[in-house]
This record gives sequence, structure tokens and C-alpha cells, in this order.
Amino acid sequence: MENFTGNGWVILGLAVVIGWLLGLLTRSGGSKWKMAYNRERDAHLAVRRAYEDHLKTHGTANDARLAPYTDQRI
Repeated sequence: MENFTGNGWVILGLAVVIGWLLGLLTRSGGSKWKMAYNRERDAHLAVRRAYEDHLKTHGTANDARLAPYTDQRI
């Protein structure tokens, strides 16, 4: 394997810097995706809380009103 000369190290360094700059220019914007994730998470939590409130006010499958329907065997 050949040893790097001074020119080889300069070319390697330039390739790394150019790759880093191209990566920064072509990234899709991390903050945009993070904001979309947070909106989706908040919407999911709101639906979950509404469902839990609904269960508290209207009962669950173990409610006495539903007992005749839950014990049926198919």
C-alpha cells in the first residue's frame, strides 16, 4: 500500500470538506420533520385522552349493561 504524500492528504481533506458541504446543502431540513413529528404526537395524545374520557363517562366492556352480550359463545 502506498504512503500518502502531502498532495494526497490535501486532496483527501478537500474531498471530505466538499462532501460535508454537499451534505449540508442537500439535507432535507431536520427541523421540518421534527415539527411534523411533534404535531402528529400531540394529535395522537389528544385522541387518546378523548378516548379515555369517553371510557370514563360511558363505561367499558365490563359494564353491567353489556354483560349479557360479552358472555356469549360462538
